[in-house]
Amino acid sequence: MLCRPIKENDIDEISKWKQYEIDLYTPLSELKNMYDCSKRDEFNWLVFHEDNDIIADTYFELDNGLLYYMLRVNPDFQNKGYAKDVFFTSLEHLKKNGVLFNVVIGVVDKENYRAIKLHESLGFKLCETETEFLTYKYYI
Repeated sequence: MLCRPIKENDIDEISKWKQYEIDLYTPLSELKNMYDCSKRDEFNWLVFHEDNDIIADTYFELDNGLLYYMLRVNPDFQNKGYAKDVFFTSLEHLKKNGVLFNVVIGVVDKENYRAIKLHESLGFKLCETETEFLTYKYYI
């Protein structure tokens, strides 16, 4: 599995993935702002399959040793075990590039049962349930 920084022409492909965070009605200008990697301590890249199909995109933001993340899997690759590989490959990529963190934070919509199951299977611990979102922590 290969990781590389996101490129502007990738956004057209990703915008077709109708998911919780991105749907077909998200304006392209908003997507381009979302994928702006120019801010300090923010990391964003794509993960590829061997034949260059986009498997997933990941987003990370570092704040005082806490690493907030978002992961979206291309619908063509869902339910095939890629999410776990993408998550761990992404963490290794960050470590190899000198990013220091000790806790990974994931925030999940309470209605997104697949994401809840994924976080539990990855070893995340549920730490907040007060809003319509669940907050999970993964300790390094």
